[in-house]
Amino acid sequence: RRLVTTGRELESLARQIRRECRGILPFHWFQLELLQEPEERRSWYAGADALLCRGEPDPGECAPPLPGIHRRAAWQVIERELATDQPLARLRFWCDPRLLENGSQELLDRLMPQLTGLVHRALLDREARHDPLTGLAVRRILDRRLEEAYEHCLETGDSMAVVLCDLDHFKRINDTYGHDAGDQALVLV
Repeated sequence: RRLVTTGRELESLARQIRRECRGILPFHWFQLELLQEPEERRSWYAGADALLCRGEPDPGECAPPLPGIHRRAAWQVIERELATDQPLARLRFWCDPRLLENGSQELLDRLMPQLTGLVHRALLDREARHDPLTGLAVRRILDRRLEEAYEHCLETGDSMAVVLCDLDHFKRINDTYGHDAGDQALVLV
């Protein structure tokens, strides 16, 4: 489990984007949705409690009441797409329209190229470190992490175990059923 990257780098990217936008736009809810993998869309959101969670947000229909004002306002959802030559991600902000300042959306729009670059670099970095079929770390990452774990064990005296699996006669699956079936078998294993 320690050798496989679980997407923490993308979660930290969502945190960073949320932090960058917080100084520009007064929002209560935030969502970053990656659009590159349609069958497995990844989405992170944070509500008023500021905890970043994976999944879909549920902000309700109205903004919370303001002090001294009993009437609640419907959310103003501000949405921006981050794209290079193809869509990369979508940002959504649930704002109380009573708290939005003039010019804050224009400032957000000026920040979009930098945020697009951040997401693009993070996705390219992830692509270089992960097998696109299985999502597992590529060989050089595995080798480096095994080496780090071994050095850690030497320093601390902890024990270490490595389990490697080999699929016997895997070529037969590809030859008999085709490469698509072989790919499905690899993912399942």
